[in-house]
Amino acid sequence: RNCIINYKFLRLQTFHQKLNKTKFIFKKKFINEIKEIMFGNGDSKSPDKNAMEFIENLIVKFVSFTVIKVNFISFLKLSKRPVFQDILFIIRKNPFKTKRIIYLIRMKEIIEKLVKQTKNANQIPKEIISKCKKNF
Repeated sequence: RNCIINYKFLRLQTFHQKLNKTKFIFKKKFINEIKEIMFGNGDSKSPDKNAMEFIENLIVKFVSFTVIKVNFISFLKLSKRPVFQDILFIIRKNPFKTKRIIYLIRMKEIIEKLVKQTKNANQIPKEIISKCKKNF
């Protein structure tokens, strides 16, 4: 048992060392979306290209690091793939992000139920509408 704990600790140290040395090389794919988001939040119609690239770089790094950390947690738990609880474990210290993720997962489940039920019938059930009103 002690051997496994030491092994996991050593793996965690090498993981953090490799993570800090990682450089992300990617094509600029989200420039148009970032431009629209910036305009929607009060920037000019044509924001500075350097600002858009900087924001895109921040987003890609955040998502990449989060995915890497979630994969590492699932590795430590000896599970085959990451699960929703692993994501919550990573973001547990930020209550705003945690609430937002839980909200989005619940809305996804409601939408999936809606899609299933509307395929069978042409009407939206009243119970799902009432759940949606409660969440907003």
